[in-house]
Order: sequence, then C-alpha cells, then structure tokens
Amino acid sequence: MRDDDPDFAWGSLKAAREDFAFAQERFASHGMEHFSVFEHTYNSSLAQHYAVMVWAASNLYLASGEGIYAQDARRWAEQLMACQETGDRAPLSGFFYRDEQKKSIVHFCHQSREQQFMQAFELLCRTQPDSPDRPKWERAMLLYGGYLKALRRYT
Repeated sequence: MRDDDPDFAWGSLKAAREDFAFAQERFASHGMEHFSVFEHTYNSSLAQHYAVMVWAASNLYLASGEGIYAQDARRWAEQLMACQETGDRAPLSGFFYRDEQKKSIVHFCHQSREQQFMQAFELLCRTQPDSPDRPKWERAMLLYGGYLKALRRYT
C-alpha cells in the first residue's frame, strides 16, 4: 500500500508496531492467557503463540526493515522449535507439543490453525535467508512435512 496510499500504509505499520509491542509486553507480564472454556481460542497453545509471534515479527520486519523484528522472530522461533518432537521422545517426529515440556501434543479440531507453524518458518526463511539459523528452520519444516506424510496412510 506504500505506493497506492502512503498515509494508510504508514498508519497501518504504526498500528502493527503498537499491537506487537503490546502483545509482547502482555505476554511478559501475564504469560499465556486462557479465555472462556466455550470460546474457540481456549484450545490455543503456547506453541501456537510462538508461531504467531514469529509470523508477526517477520511480517513487521518485511514491512519496516527494522532489525529488532528480525531478532524477535529468531527468538520466538527458538521457543517454537523447543516445542517440536525431533525424534528423541517418540517414534514419530515433526509434530508440535503444546509447550516446551512436551507433555501434550497440539491438536486442532475444526479451527484450522495447523498452518501457523509452517507459515511462521516459511516467512522466517524468506525474510532472513542468510541467517545462520536457517538450516534449523528448514529442518523444522522438513520434520513437519515428514510427520504429515507419515499420517497420510491413516487419513
């Protein structure tokens, strides 16, 4: 929108920066907040939070070019990767647990949020192609792809 409506683009980026800062501050002070048991976000996990933060920070880096957002994306990606099964605990790998403790597997019902993990890593790789961490992000995507391929005979 920079070319079509520069004022709107500027205002949108300003609002996105403010929202992102608020989300990080709120998470730092309150952690993972849960909503009513009847609300659809109740099933959201900490791993999903990490994925959304990677994706949001990467989008802000893409829009602004500000390195702080690239750093934030890498930091949240480390948290997200800590939630993934890499084959050291289970015979099947690539899926995500709800958090780093790896006690409960992320499960999605009709909410269609499965893509968020891979959207986060894909945008991270696209916005930071020269990062020394890129092989780790690509491995996370390959593991998840292997997980989906392993499941296909059951679906």
